[in-house]
Amino acid sequence: LRSRTNQTVTIPDLDLSLRFAAGQDLRTEISCKFRPEPLAEELARAGFAISHWWTDESDRCALLLATPS
Repeated sequence: LRSRTNQTVTIPDLDLSLRFAAGQDLRTEISCKFRPEPLAEELARAGFAISHWWTDESDRCALLLATPS
């Protein structure tokens, strides 16, 4: 995504506000294959923790929210 204007976006559930400059890019998705445990370890090494993990009923597709630990 690319911000069209200078703006502040607030995500109340995360108690988070982010400022974006006009023209600033935001990556919204990285789609790849992975196994949960190695991914959690890799995130931990980078200073992140999994805050929430969502999957479909068959556990074939997942979405996670990683936040600084």
